[in-house]
Amino acid sequence: MTKNKFITLTALVALSFGLCATSSFAQVLDDNTPGSFLVFPKFDIRGDTSTQLRIVNNGENLPNGQGDFVDLKVKLNYVCPGVKHVNEFCAALDRTVTFTPNQTRIIDVADQNPPCNQGYVIAYVLNYQNKPVAYNHLSGSYHIYSGRSHEAENVIALQSPAADGTVLGAGTPVQLRFGADYSALGTVSYTDFRATSTEPDAGSVLNLLTLDVLAGMQNAPAVVFIDFWNAAEVPFSTSHEFICWTEKQLDAIDLNFLEDNLGTTYGSMKIVPNANCPLPGGCPPLVPYDATILGAITEFGDGDAAGHTLFHDQTPKTTSY
Repeated sequence: MTKNKFITLTALVALSFGLCATSSFAQVLDDNTPGSFLVFPKFDIRGDTSTQLRIVNNGENLPNGQGDFVDLKVKLNYVCPGVKHVNEFCAALDRTVTFTPNQTRIIDVADQNPPCNQGYVIAYVLNYQNKPVAYNHLSGSYHIYSGRSHEAENVIALQSPAADGTVLGAGTPVQLRFGADYSALGTVSYTDFRATSTEPDAGSVLNLLTLDVLAGMQNAPAVVFIDFWNAAEVPFSTSHEFICWTEKQLDAIDLNFLEDNLGTTYGSMKIVPNANCPLPGGCPPLVPYDATILGAITEFGDGDAAGHTLFHDQTPKTTSY
């Protein structure tokens, strides 16, 4: 595990005070545009399920400092969820892959041997000195296959405001900053959904993740408030907490996501992060841990599966990875 991947506990607390990732650069991520930092919101290799990542290098690579161009290096981190009061450690695995110009790589997650069978993946560009750099030419998608369905969705790509090849990050160990090195993340997430019904395999599954994690250490739960409405605008509300990554069928979060309780087959929701203490009993004096949230939702019905990443607002939220 390289030290430059994850923020230290001190940095996590400082982040809550707003001391990290401060910059005049406040552009929120631009959806469906190639970037320098990719987030695959989920992988699943349970049983007969498989996941393939597709990463495309749309650029011409970077120089090696001696006037020559070398194969592009991309660091991949596979991040696992923790379980509150059971195992709050978020295990992770590093891998590095290389790309020639305009090359597409297909990566089978099971072949990488991650330390869990579900979680999320991030990828970012390294230069010839193994330092994170700007390179807004990566795009891709993820594909999850099971015996009855095929899920596919574009990766979340975050752009850098810097010129190609500019070394990114700050501090020791190096922190990659969203709102400085890369686009800021949105604050509030939105999505439509299909309610869970008695029809076999009908309903929606929600995936949430946060980049504010500590590998190999205890992690605070990320907490979100969820406001949701049925198609007739009747309001409901609930909350959910998770450590690093979660996948939940909607009615496992709140029974009002059942079609009979919701009153309609479809609805909409708003997901708002809520500040939480980084250590049990630690607030005050510690400032609460206010996680950033990304995610995706998958809808099942009639034997098919279809998903999309969550929509987001344009209110920038900064953090470090």
